[in-house]
Amino acid sequence: MVFGGQKKFREEFINFYFAQEETDPQALTNAVELIGALFLSTNKEDQQKAVDYIKDNFSYEEQTVYLILYPELRIQVAKSYLEDAKNEKSKWRITQLFTGNQTLEYLAQAVRLAPQILDQDYSMHDIMMRDEWTLYQFDIAIESHRFQDADVLYTKSQNLKFNQYKLERLREYYCSQFDTNTSQIKEGLLYKATKATMKMAEEQIELAKKIVSIQPHDSLVKEATLIYAATLLAIDELEHPVKEADRTQLSKAQQRLSEYRFLSNNGALMEVYNKLLLRKIECLIARLGVPIDYNDNLSTRIDFIKMHINEIEELKKELKTFITLNQSKSKEMRQLLAKTYYLLADTLVYFEEKKQEAIPYFKKAKELMPENLYYNLRYLELIEDERRHGLREKIDAIGHLHGTRYRYYMDERWAEDKIMSNGFDIHTVLPDDSLIGTFGRAVGFF
Repeated sequence: MVFGGQKKFREEFINFYFAQEETDPQALTNAVELIGALFLSTNKEDQQKAVDYIKDNFSYEEQTVYLILYPELRIQVAKSYLEDAKNEKSKWRITQLFTGNQTLEYLAQAVRLAPQILDQDYSMHDIMMRDEWTLYQFDIAIESHRFQDADVLYTKSQNLKFNQYKLERLREYYCSQFDTNTSQIKEGLLYKATKATMKMAEEQIELAKKIVSIQPHDSLVKEATLIYAATLLAIDELEHPVKEADRTQLSKAQQRLSEYRFLSNNGALMEVYNKLLLRKIECLIARLGVPIDYNDNLSTRIDFIKMHINEIEELKKELKTFITLNQSKSKEMRQLLAKTYYLLADTLVYFEEKKQEAIPYFKKAKELMPENLYYNLRYLELIEDERRHGLREKIDAIGHLHGTRYRYYMDERWAEDKIMSNGFDIHTVLPDDSLIGTFGRAVGFF
């Protein structure tokens, strides 16, 4: 009788606190504390009464908040909603649409209170079909502004027929994230936060694909891929000296861009693609800097070629790729292509002694840049044309010891360390912010 009196006394106070809800901000907290104590009873009826108090007097949102400190009660309330869902579903035929009953509502609250409850109770298929459940969860997530949850649901089930209005709200969220990430990528590069910045750049591509899957957008994925590639290039320049450039990552960025290379209006894309390619070429040139005794010691040459044969082949391949992809439509590109032809030819002559194979490339260089005396002279020297003598005199006349410095340059042009020809350049130097400026002046070539 004593315990019965305590229970009655406790229930009276629970009801009292509910009545004080409007005037006492602590009323619901006090009520839940007493309900929690009631739930600890060994009497099943008391436990059920505690569950009913929660369901009858607290909104769904209030339940998730007030039951945080009462995990066992929270789970029992969730189980009760799961049973409600089963009972509600049993009123309807299997093929009946869910409109007009509360099956989904109860099921959603059960999951909200105990996210793992469906993993513990395998009767979910007795309640509803998985697709309807996913669509319902998506709608609730959007209405509750839980866009990350909505994203997970949409990403896993894009084949479902989602509510178009709510899909548009998700698309707006994606677009907002895209714009935010674009700004943060710029800021990340400024502060050299390379890892986080690279992760965001990679995420931009996936984000763009999601946006386009909801509403087609011709260029958004290309724009995201361009941001990714430019970011990767900038990070490589921040983290590595040119000789240690990460050519694997640069190639990865090129591969991503390749999908859009043949589309119209791809000028910005080709500029980034070229810069990635030129960064790799610069790296290979730096890595092929020869030791000081290379020209005078046969064993040094043999050992060097054996050690660097793959890089020599890769350099030739990258130079040919650049030539294939670009046309001399502008003066700047004409000069850059001429340099590329010249370097390809000189690679063949210097490392492989393939004079005849190199001559057509030297010829192309001098045809693209007929105003460059050095290109003309090199071609005439290789074909042993008598005009080479007059051209040497013309070069000598440019300035004091100019011809002598050119000869030193030819001796040291692939040397790792320049001594007599340091600073001498046989190529026209454009402003640093030009595309040619990115094709660095490594090893005296650029």
